This record gives sequence, structure tokens and C-alpha cells, in this order.
Amino acid sequence: MPPKKKGIEEPKVDVPNGDAGAGREVFDQHCGACHAFDGDEKTAAAPILAGIVGRPAGITGFKYSNAMKKSGITWSDKHLFMFLKAPAKYVPGLKMAFAGLESE
Repeated sequence: MPPKKKGIEEPKVDVPNGDAGAGREVFDQHCGACHAFDGDEKTAAAPILAGIVGRPAGITGFKYSNAMKKSGITWSDKHLFMFLKAPAKYVPGLKMAFAGLESE
């Protein structure tokens, strides 16, 4: 059995309750130009986000940065909360050109 990847541990943060309508607006404003919820990752501009919670980072058909592939993250609400605040700080060496969300 290969050794387990050493990665970013689950953050110790309280994730606020969300609002699906507001979340969709944020997605459409900041994420939707590159990301989608379905499609072919081999031709997509960014990873497909359907089923991301519970999925290890960097394992689908998208051409991820080495930083993301080696991060060891398994996406959870806590990891996503911290990542979306400042992606390049959370995963140094990331290819994604997005500074992060200013507010929760």
C-alpha cells in the first residue's frame, strides 16, 4: 500500500450556515466563468465541481498543478471555506488565478 499523502489537516473553523441563493450569486459572479457543475474536465477551463465534497483534491481528469495534486486535501466544507478565502495562500503554487472571497 502506498504511503498516505501528508497534506493540509482539516481546519479548525466554524463554517457559517449558507444561503443557497446567495451562494449561487457568488458562484455566478466569481466562479462560473471557469467552473461548471458538469461536463468534460479534459476540455474544461477549470475542474468540474459536482461531487467535490468528500473528493480528494487533484484526482479528476483536469490538468491540476503539482501543488494541488500533492496537497493531500480531501474537500470538506471546512477546507472549501478556508480555500475560498485565499486559494493561493491555502495551496501555495496553485495555478488558479483567483484572489479569494472578501467576506463569508
